[in-house]
Amino acid sequence: MIKITLQSTAGRDLNKIADELRNGLEDILVGIGTEIAGYVSEDFETKSRGGTGAGGIKWAPLDPKTVKCKAKRAKGGDTSTQIGVDTGLMRSTIQPTYKAPSGDGGSAVRVHGNEVSVGFGRKYAKYFDEGRPAKTHVKAKSLRSQKKAIEEHGGTLKGIESSKLTNTITSGVMPARPLIPDKIPREWERAAEEIVQDWIEDIWAQKFGK
Repeated sequence: MIKITLQSTAGRDLNKIADELRNGLEDILVGIGTEIAGYVSEDFETKSRGGTGAGGIKWAPLDPKTVKCKAKRAKGGDTSTQIGVDTGLMRSTIQPTYKAPSGDGGSAVRVHGNEVSVGFGRKYAKYFDEGRPAKTHVKAKSLRSQKKAIEEHGGTLKGIESSKLTNTITSGVMPARPLIPDKIPREWERAAEEIVQDWIEDIWAQKFGK
């Protein structure tokens, strides 16, 4: 058995360092989250332009019909071929300081106790990340076409086929396009570790000198 006893002075100094570490925990977590958010943002750009991102992730290309639709409504530049970018809101929410005009989105970096989470601040990011099966929507036709169908059937709904009153619209399958790798790349982990190490070294230097 080895027993080590700290001198009272050293013990007090270490306690002070521990206090400073605890007091500054939120700031260091925000710093780590901001750094990781930067990596996620760069990774998004790579994948959205057809490249292979962290973890070997490569997103499925856009359907040609989607490209045409995107080209028609593109604002502030042509994003018709960039995957996951229409208005740019989802992409922007990975930036920690981003705020949408509506106030939505918020910060991508959130601290919970001794943890920090990084994510995209739009609800539909979940469907983009996980994918979605084909969906069928039933939409009422215009009042004019409905009125015409009723008149053709003697002014009643009896015997009118539902297709005369509604449109059935089926959206295609949305493939999963992972926004963040399930396994955090070692490069990202090292960046977080360096931030913590530098923080501890700074506190140590303040107390004991370099």
